[in-house]
Amino acid sequence: MKIFYKKNVILLILFFIVASIGAQNLENLSSSVLLKEANSYYKEFSYKKALNRYLVLKNRGKKTPAILFRIADCYFHLRKRNKALSNFDLLVEEHSGTIYAARAYHKMALL
Repeated sequence: MKIFYKKNVILLILFFIVASIGAQNLENLSSSVLLKEANSYYKEFSYKKALNRYLVLKNRGKKTPAILFRIADCYFHLRKRNKALSNFDLLVEEHSGTIYAARAYHKMALL
């Protein structure tokens, strides 16, 4: 019984070590790597993973029309209507006259 317990404890510790090594800390990644990953996840329809990376970029002050549109669109696809709408509104307010604002109006009509 004692050996069985020790094996389980060791396996549990190994699991947490591997999990912590494998977990990416998004804050430590460069903006260019984050953007590349975010765009890749977005194209693969992994909207939650893409959104996490776009939000880190936004918090770093990267508020380009493309990033703001993708944030709102990720919320749209994740069926978070209110967050999608508020982010589309922010995009239109800050970047009116861009193609992204026109796309935002189209998406808002679908909400």
